[in-house]
Amino acid sequence: MAWRKPTEDDLFATLSRSEVDAFREDGPFASDPVEQVLARTVEMVRGKCATSSAVRLCPDAGTIPCSLMAAAMDFAAYDVLTRLNLQVNEDRRRKREWAQEQFDAVASGRLAVESWDDMSYGAKAIAPEHATVTPPRLLD
Repeated sequence: MAWRKPTEDDLFATLSRSEVDAFREDGPFASDPVEQVLARTVEMVRGKCATSSAVRLCPDAGTIPCSLMAAAMDFAAYDVLTRLNLQVNEDRRRKREWAQEQFDAVASGRLAVESWDDMSYGAKAIAPEHATVTPPRLLD
């Protein structure tokens, strides 16, 4: 599987169009609030992926592994619903918890997700921040 940017259509797989529209109309926003929620979700997912030495991050900062897309949308949906001051039902609350467990499992290495495949993009992957860098050897 590949890495890709989550879209509004991905969110529509979890929330209804009326829920998303109500979120947009809930207050004055300088930019699209759906894009803001998706961007925050992407940052969180990429941060969890970056802590796993087994995952190579895609250089496109707006992308996440496709295998985590459903969990990411469950996570984002909860943010949308709580912003609307709606009572979040138990099913949605459990999905948010399940999503967080998935992300934590990726971070700890208990859940493997696809690493970015540089053959499909033709660019270099970003190593996790904690990757060890071997210093250059100096020869006498």
